[in-house]
Amino acid sequence: MDLKPDRMGIDAVAVNNKGMMLYVEVLQNGARVASLVRPIGRTGHLWISGGNSGPLPIPLYGDRANTDLFHSRSGKTFLELDRFWVGIVVSGGDVTQVTRKQRPSGPLEVRKGDYGSLANGDLMLLYRVGPKPKTIKHAILRIYRPGIFSGLIRDRMEVPVAAYALLLAGLLVGGFGLGLLRHPGVPALSFETLDPEFNLPFIAPGHFETAPEALQNNLVRSSLTRSVVQFYRSVIAGLSGQGKDSDKMTFPQSRKLASNAHRALEHELSEMREAQARMTAAVLKKPASAMVAIPATEGTTISGEIQRIQDKIEIFQKGLLRNQEMKRKVGGLFPKDASYDFNLYRDIKPGQKGMFNEQALAALAKIRPFDEMTDEEAMYFQAKTAGQMARAYRKSESKSGHEQSKSDPNTKSKGVSLPVGLSSKLAFATYVFSPDKIFDDSKADALQGSSIDPKAAKIHRVVEPLIGEIDPTLVESTIQKYRYELQACFEGALKRDRFTRGAMEWRWRIDSRGRLSELELVKSNINDPVMSRCVRQKMSAWRFPKPRRGSIEITYPFEFNPTRG
Repeated sequence: MDLKPDRMGIDAVAVNNKGMMLYVEVLQNGARVASLVRPIGRTGHLWISGGNSGPLPIPLYGDRANTDLFHSRSGKTFLELDRFWVGIVVSGGDVTQVTRKQRPSGPLEVRKGDYGSLANGDLMLLYRVGPKPKTIKHAILRIYRPGIFSGLIRDRMEVPVAAYALLLAGLLVGGFGLGLLRHPGVPALSFETLDPEFNLPFIAPGHFETAPEALQNNLVRSSLTRSVVQFYRSVIAGLSGQGKDSDKMTFPQSRKLASNAHRALEHELSEMREAQARMTAAVLKKPASAMVAIPATEGTTISGEIQRIQDKIEIFQKGLLRNQEMKRKVGGLFPKDASYDFNLYRDIKPGQKGMFNEQALAALAKIRPFDEMTDEEAMYFQAKTAGQMARAYRKSESKSGHEQSKSDPNTKSKGVSLPVGLSSKLAFATYVFSPDKIFDDSKADALQGSSIDPKAAKIHRVVEPLIGEIDPTLVESTIQKYRYELQACFEGALKRDRFTRGAMEWRWRIDSRGRLSELELVKSNINDPVMSRCVRQKMSAWRFPKPRRGSIEITYPFEFNPTRG
């Protein structure tokens, strides 16, 4: 028979469910598999699901676990049981047994103090309605809480010891603070005081190798890099006409000659400006006359000034190296400063009994790396070693930069070009020129473009001077590398005329970036315009090694003869 709703407390006196919580647990074979805590009256449904989702999930249980238990509406929560749930339900203080025959006729409202225990196969549902649990704060009586000092000092006999310890700690902390106040701080870093791996790649090896001859008494062996950098800063300042009389690194006569040359140049430019101003004034005084303003520049460019100084320093260093070479030849000085050949060690082989033979002893006598050096020999040896280190660091830096550019083609910055006439291997250039005496190369580029239309100026690069240097074997090897491409042009000519043969002489330029330009056919005894155009197209894409300090011009003949076979 069905229980009437009034016996289950639905029509009983209203109970205050404010702040009450519904505690629900689902057990499977006695083990808890799902639980939740939810406020009474919160809108929504509570059900058991056989998957991993839902408020009361039972994973891997199957569809038979999908059943509704509670639902809330209008601020009230009701229990809904299907015919498979049996057990006991306590509602409004009444205990009622729920069986398959004796069941509530409708939803059963759960209120404060209600609870129930129901079973469905191997599942068990436990629920109760009660207040939210309160957090209990455990207080410690004051008599059991020690004070700040009573926890550290438990006996009066410990007071003197604590006082001495505090005094000693104060002295230590005070001394440490006083030391920090008197500390001079981190010394300012400069380029010449950096570690060798950071400054040697940017110093020319020749600066070190010629340092003993160039610096003379100004060379300090304990700080070789500083001495070299200071000397060449003074040299550059002197060559640019800005050498100071108080500078002791260079000769006064050299500074005087450079200063006079720059004053003469400034005087010449001043006279040119005055003459131009007089001519302009004379033309404007004439009636019905007008002036056409043409962009122009006076002075020298940054790259031109750097190129001039580099040439002067290179000539200076070549003279110093020649001086060292003559010293070795004439006086037989510095025998231990010569480089040792590793092949000398290959002849040192023991005999059958482990003893050295005469040939091995003679080879061993040629090797003297451990002989004691004089101070002067040690100075030259140190300068040479520093130059070799700078060359090695520079080589390693160029290799790493080349690999990075291969791996990432976007590493090359756009819109930035090296100064005209400088090698593309130059990573940077320092200068000590006055800004009013020089101008940037970009200004010269802009002036060339502005002669047509200032609003749509087309910037052209300044043509590099033909003062570059390159090993001829590098050019020859590059031509032989690409020469097979011209064979295709010749084979096409043979198809048009099987008697085609002869030679073509081409002339072209290679700039400091290794690019080919101004390709010109000088002379040819092959009358085939199609073949000439093909050869020109192939050669225009060739890339050569980069010359030093500027462009070079190449003239090369190519012979074309059919092979027999």
